[in-house]
Amino acid sequence: MACFSLCPDCAAEYADPADRRFHAQPNACPVCGPEVWLTDAAGRRLATGQEAVERLARELIAGRIAAIKGLGGFHLSCDATAEAAVAALRQRKHRPSKPLAVMVPDLESTQRLGRVSPAARALLTGPRRPITLLRTVAGVLAPNIAPDTDEIGIMLPYTPLHYLLLDACAAFLPAGRPAALVMTSGNVGGDPICLGNREALARLGGIADLFLLHNRDILIRTDDSVARPMDEDAPWTGRPDVMLLRRARGYVPSPVAPGPGRTAGGSAWGPHLKATVCLTKGRLAFPSQHIGDLANLAVFGFYRETLDHLLDVLRVSPVACVADLHPEYLSTRFALEQTRWPVLRLQHHVAHIQAVLAEHGITEPSPGPGPGRHGPRRGRHDLGR
Repeated sequence: MACFSLCPDCAAEYADPADRRFHAQPNACPVCGPEVWLTDAAGRRLATGQEAVERLARELIAGRIAAIKGLGGFHLSCDATAEAAVAALRQRKHRPSKPLAVMVPDLESTQRLGRVSPAARALLTGPRRPITLLRTVAGVLAPNIAPDTDEIGIMLPYTPLHYLLLDACAAFLPAGRPAALVMTSGNVGGDPICLGNREALARLGGIADLFLLHNRDILIRTDDSVARPMDEDAPWTGRPDVMLLRRARGYVPSPVAPGPGRTAGGSAWGPHLKATVCLTKGRLAFPSQHIGDLANLAVFGFYRETLDHLLDVLRVSPVACVADLHPEYLSTRFALEQTRWPVLRLQHHVAHIQAVLAEHGITEPSPGPGPGRHGPRRGRHDLGR
């Protein structure tokens, strides 16, 4: 927010101890605060402010597709009840069947779309607001939202702009029709999520008809987290209420505590597919947000950007980095080519096991794989597919 200089009225409020906005950090003033506007796919401005939000709401209800600048990047959005709009988004994004996340305004709307357990309610309404997987209630959303599963990914608004847009959509809908918008990551399949306005217009111009932009910069790309509540079925001893399937916005860079001992600062440089990186500091581990598949050059750039960011914000000086044994993983080649730290090597199936042990706080020895089909094998390594 440093680039938004206070206008005289805001500066007076900010400096007056008797004013309720004394030392207020956010700034939503229409004169000196962030601005939102709507453009077409060529970047031509169509409307600003509340008019931009209301015009976009009308266009979404009419079946158009939009790119919307959010908190950690862009979303691609359309009316989640309109099968034709969802089909067009899938075709343009090259995402033929994977489920699409849906945003609705409140818990009451959520309960019309899926079964909300106590753990799901806590996820949906908590401060982290991940995409929460619910058992679908049929007949409300377009059938091609999640065609191959009986679950639907739902999230509630987590920025003021989301609230304004959903309120505007509800105003244009007939009674009984829910305000439900697809909110899927703003990218073509395999690419990282778009970050800036110019980048989004260049990369998403063939997907989105309209762009809802603002002038508050996004510094770090972060997708929405995805969580599955685990309390719907009969629980068993020690079972967690929540399983995180994608740890990103809201959870990163919060640490996890892998065990009681302290470690020298280290860095784990991750796999080739569904890559993340991780830094350790004391007894805490700091996994990054979901990055993606490193076969894509743009994703590899995001990978390097994320590693540099974590090293900077955590002020960690690793004594070593850990890389996979596979010689053709791009993360491994990158680790071997750098000269700042010594490199340790670890086979990625062993890393899977150790990650599960760390996630559940298990510190006692665990038996490793014996000989046979689960033991070491000769020949070409798999790629973690």
